[in-house]
Amino acid sequence: MSTLNMTLAGSRFRRRGRVEVDGLADLPVSILAISEVGARFSVADPAQVPGAFTLVIEPQQIRMACQTLWRSGDEVGVRFE
Repeated sequence: MSTLNMTLAGSRFRRRGRVEVDGLADLPVSILAISEVGARFSVADPAQVPGAFTLVIEPQQIRMACQTLWRSGDEVGVRFE
């Protein structure tokens, strides 16, 4: 089991996070699911989520480099780099 899964314990949960770009983290998200390879989260305006960014998972402050794969409604799917 990876450090990420050991730290977060479980693949389906609702946890707060934020999108960080160039050290700025002003876009709050609600993380809906996470795995070894990526995550799915909801956000007020998916169009504001860039193609590449850092997802900060709270409260542990885990930082994961991400690439956006899809947007649907208020949800965004990403893969970890």
